[in-house]
Amino acid sequence: MVRGVAIEPVAADPDIVTPVGVAFDRQGRLLVVESHTHQRQPGYRGPPGDRIRLLADTNGDGRLCSLPSKDGRPGDAWRTFAEGYTHALNLAVHAPTGDVYLACRNTIHRLRDTDGDGRADRDDVILRVETGVDYPHNGLGGVAVGDDELYLGFGENFGEPYKIVGAGGVAVEGRGGVGIVCRAGLDGSGLETFATGFWNPFGLCVEGGQVFCVDNDPDASPPCRLIHVLRGGDYGHRYEYGRAGTHPLQAWDGELPGTLGMMAGTGEAPCTVLRHGPSLLVTSWGEHRLERYRPELSRDARSYRADRDTIVQGGAGFRPTGMAAGPDGALYFADWVSRSYAVHGRGRIWRVSGLPGGHASSFLPTGNALFMPLGDSQRGAIAGPLSPPPPPDADAAPTLPTLQASRFAGDPPNHRLLRNALASPDPDIRLYAVRWIADEHVTALRTDVAALLDWQRGEPAPSERYYLAVLAAMDWLDGDRQPRPRGVADR
Repeated sequence: MVRGVAIEPVAADPDIVTPVGVAFDRQGRLLVVESHTHQRQPGYRGPPGDRIRLLADTNGDGRLCSLPSKDGRPGDAWRTFAEGYTHALNLAVHAPTGDVYLACRNTIHRLRDTDGDGRADRDDVILRVETGVDYPHNGLGGVAVGDDELYLGFGENFGEPYKIVGAGGVAVEGRGGVGIVCRAGLDGSGLETFATGFWNPFGLCVEGGQVFCVDNDPDASPPCRLIHVLRGGDYGHRYEYGRAGTHPLQAWDGELPGTLGMMAGTGEAPCTVLRHGPSLLVTSWGEHRLERYRPELSRDARSYRADRDTIVQGGAGFRPTGMAAGPDGALYFADWVSRSYAVHGRGRIWRVSGLPGGHASSFLPTGNALFMPLGDSQRGAIAGPLSPPPPPDADAAPTLPTLQASRFAGDPPNHRLLRNALASPDPDIRLYAVRWIADEHVTALRTDVAALLDWQRGEPAPSERYYLAVLAAMDWLDGDRQPRPRGVADR
């Protein structure tokens, strides 16, 4: 534990069990998602649905704690703010309005307590997912609120097709297991894809117009990732290419042209990212710890990296999940307690105090504009989808930015444009085209991809990554577009 930092229990089972997302409302009350449906087993005795529990200072001692005091006085009492959900995961509160946003696997709810009695009396579903998958935590999971916009994380969904539908019927669709971060208005309007290429962006935070996430699982290719999420960014993951994360057409830290890297690798199964002064804090469920990261500019001033230190380290029975900053300046975080994915009736809430830097105003240093938050003129109107960039001239020599802009706009693959890219003298442009062709399964260009293997003497020899990517693209185009086994790279 960091010197000077104190940790104390705030609540424990049976008052609170299997807690996940944590947030404070504008009255300073603690809201906690209590899971009762996550891989629920026969014979489980908990409530039939998930619920949001609320802890307020009901005994007037000025502190939040449901445990008895040392002199035996009773602690604060829990109450239920809302209930009856399936696969509820995360919370966010919009401070100006007091609206509470709840992320469930296939829905986003906006909850309101209009009479101030500590119980939501209005529950509106503002976004919903249409898909055949119901695994608890690889769909909607991350949720964060900016000044006037909502950010959502959607996971790999086992590579199956999905449609996220917002207000007015605006939808985002996908397949292939590409996790995305979406953005919408506070009422679910203007839904759009903000960035792609994640495994499972389970924890999100927004600070000063900048978006950060923790990518929850790398499967066989650790570490998990702390990511500065940029609009239009591609972070390299695609579930279709196999869960091992070793396929030549996948990138985990910006290894392929057109993909962006991570700020840092985190401990296993990170659940929350939270700004604390000049740092970002992360809870690692799998490594039993609370981690701290201080962003620094990279040497080329085009991206951010961060080193990690450990604030709190626990043992096998310490499984931190959700986390929030309290009005008293302390940190409050949930503890799942057990390694069991199935709900099990255990749980704790902890309070951490004495961590320096919580009120510092400075945060990220200034870097290259490409890697800084977009200005309002670049962000598009939340009231509707973003206007796509002008289409590139298919007969002109393509550049990496024009290819990226065309793809992010959702344009169908233009065969002439891609053939010109495959003929480019720049291997990065060729490799970007190869990946786009494979991702979209453009079998009509299989022969053009194969021609890249006709290396001639006197030409620069292709790199190993380039060569393997071309072979992998040919293999994928010849296949049935089903997820590949772990050994595909060896084969």
